[in-house]
Amino acid sequence: MKPLTIYLILFFFTRPAEGQTNTDYGSGPQYLNHIYYYRGDSLVELEQTSGKMVSKTKAMGYGGSESGLLVQGGQSTVRIKGGDSVRFAMKTGMSMMMDPSMMIHLYKFSPKKGDREAILSSEGGMYNRDHSTTNAAEIPFNVQKGTDDYIMTPASRLAPGEYGFMNLMMVNGAGSRSMSYTVFVFGVD
Repeated sequence: MKPLTIYLILFFFTRPAEGQTNTDYGSGPQYLNHIYYYRGDSLVELEQTSGKMVSKTKAMGYGGSESGLLVQGGQSTVRIKGGDSVRFAMKTGMSMMMDPSMMIHLYKFSPKKGDREAILSSEGGMYNRDHSTTNAAEIPFNVQKGTDDYIMTPASRLAPGEYGFMNLMMVNGAGSRSMSYTVFVFGVD
């Protein structure tokens, strides 16, 4: 066999090994703007779904109104143990001057007819304005700059339930009547 033929055969047999993906993400997040959970020394990609913005009024607005984020399905496939120290990682393509907490928000979801909903704001209505809230379902988190990514840690321990990170920069259907956002969801058991 000629040396060129041997090199071509070796080239084609060694190429598939390069295309295999590494699932432990030991060097940090693999994709930009995706959120990962630290499980031990490896990263687990959170379930990515779409969250639809919904609003409803009671008694034509006199009884108040609510607006929130609705995610389909009762619970996430990504589960985290309640006693674990919870840390998340994200690599952004944005300027290092921007804090990720300006574009990423963490919400606690409540069950709603087989789906999950996070109430972002509520107005008390004409005769009950004292009952207005903003971002009642939002969970504060701390951000630390890593080597090539950001580490996000909830400011307090997460209670059992369903949660999700909403990325304000990942809008689906902007300008249409059904605006939705990319949400990275997980559950705490």
